[in-house]
Amino acid sequence: MKQINLLGMMVIAGAFIACEKDLPEKGVVLQDVEFVIRQVDELDLKEAGYNFDCSQQMEPVYASVEIEGFEKPLILIIYSMEGQLYTQRFKVAIRPDQPTEFRVKNFTIRDVNNQTIMAIPREGALLADYVANPVQFGFQVSTAEIKQVPVEVLCFSTQYSADFGY
Repeated sequence: MKQINLLGMMVIAGAFIACEKDLPEKGVVLQDVEFVIRQVDELDLKEAGYNFDCSQQMEPVYASVEIEGFEKPLILIIYSMEGQLYTQRFKVAIRPDQPTEFRVKNFTIRDVNNQTIMAIPREGALLADYVANPVQFGFQVSTAEIKQVPVEVLCFSTQYSADFGY
């Protein structure tokens, strides 16, 4: 009977240790972050000679976001509230005693067919001047509130992908 109890305790301890791996290290907290998305007016781009036709675009479904230090791109569902687009929230590990800096390396918005329909141009690209923060850009996260990171996106067309820096 003691062997069964000992075995049972080992199984429970193993499960506890396995679950503990997913927890942040001591002294670190998980903080919510979301992106607030604004699409730049295509009229500004037409005046510069670009012929984007955003009216034909499908509805945005998700954002693919690459953040420095993350293993894989984040796939974040997009939702609209009172006409404003947001990504679903995600968690980042931070130290509560100091703000933590993150860098966005790539930000694209895809439709239901997995086609890029909007994107943030890369720094130094021809279209970078049309957004406040081209990729790569940084943002800081601290505790006590949900971090909302404003981003501006342009309607994407593969014919102008080089002008986006892709």
